[in-house]
Amino acid sequence: MIKSFLDEKSPSGYKLASLGFHPAITSYNNLNAIDGYTGNYSLAYKDEFFEIIKDELGEDDRENWLYWHFKGWGNKAYLFNQIHKDDFMRMKWLETQIIDHPKYNYEKMKEMGCLYMLSTDPVVDEDNLDFMKKFEHPASAWDIHVYKIK
Repeated sequence: MIKSFLDEKSPSGYKLASLGFHPAITSYNNLNAIDGYTGNYSLAYKDEFFEIIKDELGEDDRENWLYWHFKGWGNKAYLFNQIHKDDFMRMKWLETQIIDHPKYNYEKMKEMGCLYMLSTDPVVDEDNLDFMKKFEHPASAWDIHVYKIK
C-alpha cells in the first residue's frame, strides 16, 4: 500500500527514511531506504549519514549515550532521536510519542535522494515536513505516518 502510494507520487524513483521501526522493513518491502545497517554501506556513507542526525544526537561528551551509541556501535545508520533513542520497535499498541521538531538536516537528506520519511509516531515539523497520509492495517504491527520532506 505505501509503496504504491509513493510510486504514484514519485514515479521516477525516491529514497526514504524510517523512524520508529527498523529500516530493514522498508528494504524488505522493496522501498529504497537511506538508513540501515552500515555493513551494507561504506564508512564514508555512515559519515555522510551522521550529517543528517548529528544535531539531534547532541554533544559528543562521554555522558551522551545516544551520540556514542551511533559513533561507537559501528554499523547502525538509523534516525536516532531524543524521544525514541534506540527504540526501533514502536508497535502501534504502545503509547504514542510525538516527535516534536527533530533536529535532522533535511537538506542533507534531500541531497542523498531522500524524499520521504515514514514514522510510527506523529512528527511535528511543519517547516520541513508535509504530512501526506497515515496507513493502518489490522495485520500490521505499525501504523505508519508518511511525510514528504520539503
